Amino acid sequence: MNATTTAPARTARPVRRATDPQIAAVKREIGRRDLTGASVGLMALTTAPETIDDLTFTHARLALDFLFGASLLPQPAVEQVTEGIYLREGVVYKVQAARGLGNLYAKVLEGKRFEYAAGAIRDLRPEHKMTLEQAEEYGARYGVCCQCGRTLTKKESVDAGIGPICAGKF
Repeated sequence: MNATTTAPARTARPVRRATDPQIAAVKREIGRRDLTGASVGLMALTTAPETIDDLTFTHARLALDFLFGASLLPQPAVEQVTEGIYLREGVVYKVQAARGLGNLYAKVLEGKRFEYAAGAIRDLRPEHKMTLEQAEEYGARYGVCCQCGRTLTKKESVDAGIGPICAGKF
C-alpha cells in the first residue's frame, strides 16, 4: 500500500516592520554618504525614500549594517584646514587650536571681536584661507584688522589695511 502524506499547511508569519529609530537612522545615514557604487538594492532606497518607510526589520538592519560598513571603506583624502584666517562667503573666520587637546575650532569676526562659531570649522576648506593681500583689502574696505579684529586707527595701518604686527602673522 502506497499512502501519500501531505505536509501540514504553514501559516504565514507576520512581517515585522522596521522600527521608527531604524527608519530614521537609515534615512540619516543615506543622506550623509555618497553612495556611488553602492549595491543596487541600497541605491533603490536612495532614489525612492518612500520605500524606506516600508522596510522590514531585517532589511533595515541589513541596510544599516551596509551603511555603517561603508563608512569603514577608505575615503578619499580631504585636505584639512590649518590655523589661520579664512574668508568664506564674505565672512571672516579665525581657526585656532583649543588649549589642552589642540583640536581646531573656528571663530567668526562679529564687529570688532571674534566669537566662537559652533560647527563652522566643518564648512571651511584650505582654499578659503586668506592671503596677506586679501587681508589688506578687507582691512582697507572695512577699517578692521581681520587678524585681531581691532579697528585700524594709525594712518600706516589704515593705508596698508592691516597692522604691522598682524601682517607679520600672515
